[in-house]
Amino acid sequence: MSRINIAFDIDGTIIDIYESVKREVEWYKDESVDDATGYIMGDTWNINNIILSNIINTIIKNYNCIPIYEYVYEVMKYLHDKTDDYIQFITSRSITHYTYTHMLLKRILKDIPFQIAFSENKIEFLNNYDFFMDDRRKTVLELSAMGKTVFMPTHCYNNIPDEVPNVIKLNDKFNSFFHYIDECIIWN
Repeated sequence: MSRINIAFDIDGTIIDIYESVKREVEWYKDESVDDATGYIMGDTWNINNIILSNIINTIIKNYNCIPIYEYVYEVMKYLHDKTDDYIQFITSRSITHYTYTHMLLKRILKDIPFQIAFSENKIEFLNNYDFFMDDRRKTVLELSAMGKTVFMPTHCYNNIPDEVPNVIKLNDKFNSFFHYIDECIIWN
């Protein structure tokens, strides 16, 4: 049986949590904020990390309102249909958000089976995968250095040089991933 050879992050990878967070920060501060230039958004927006964490927690709890990137379902359905395998997600979300994360993924994937691993150290879960999709610059660079191929949806906060090996930037998120999708399946 063929199997899926890629795992996925969630926030910033299959859903657009960034715009939701930015909008809520602007509402809280009652002013416009610039695009974040790094993953630590509180620094860019000059907002207390506890307040920012509360904003993010509220957004996660309102999982029905978080925008989903275009073609996510189609990609996941293709992978599942070709392999009859589950989709693996590895997220740095707190395990306390398990229920909301599960409900979010059910909303996106409908009847496609999936598994979720919750860990700040995503690398420990990737031994059985040659490919990973993530938006976090630090994780992308660590995996690249280990020889893993990383698909990175590009955002204002995660710029890395083009010459970093093993990184494929996805400027239009999942639409351009279709060009690589068959490479992410181990065919039997």
